Amino acid sequence: MWRKPDDDPQPPVRPEVVTVSYNEAARLLDGGEQVDAVPMLPEILAWLTPYVAENYKPEPKRKVKRNDPFARDGADRERGRTR
Repeated sequence: MWRKPDDDPQPPVRPEVVTVSYNEAARLLDGGEQVDAVPMLPEILAWLTPYVAENYKPEPKRKVKRNDPFARDGADRERGRTR
């Protein structure tokens, strides 16, 4: 994630957050931040691979609770009841 500095034009942009997490990058994008994908240097990949293999845990899937304001009314109509 990168930003333009407010007060100094040099450098024109500066990195704020570096992550290898797709989910974290997506959250930053959803928050309106500037995010670019860049290739990882092979040396960093070789250094990071054993750590990720040992410590990575996928984020648990969360159930989506739907907010359907007509769900109850529709169920009442199906039963022949009105409110």
